Amino acid sequence: MATTTIIEYLDGTSGSVTVSLFDKMQAEKYGKAAGWGNVQESPIESFTYATYFALRRSHQLTDGQGFEDWAQTVEDIDQRRETDTPLPAGPPEASLS
Repeated sequence: MATTTIIEYLDGTSGSVTVSLFDKMQAEKYGKAAGWGNVQESPIESFTYATYFALRRSHQLTDGQGFEDWAQTVEDIDQRRETDTPLPAGPPEASLS
């Protein structure tokens, strides 16, 4: 399953990126160095940095644009999980056999 992150910017534009496990690991490493604590203590910062790192990794950001500068341009970030098969809308039907 891939996780697609939708980024909405203050200027009205938007973009998307797939956030990988490596991106999340880099966010955790950056957060510890920055004094954020662990992911549970700073979920917004960690998720935002993972998205930033994924954008850098995929060459969607201008060279040299730092995390803080980029984050100031973001209005909202939404994470969407894609699955190979659709999940059922309700509880599974009970078998009567």
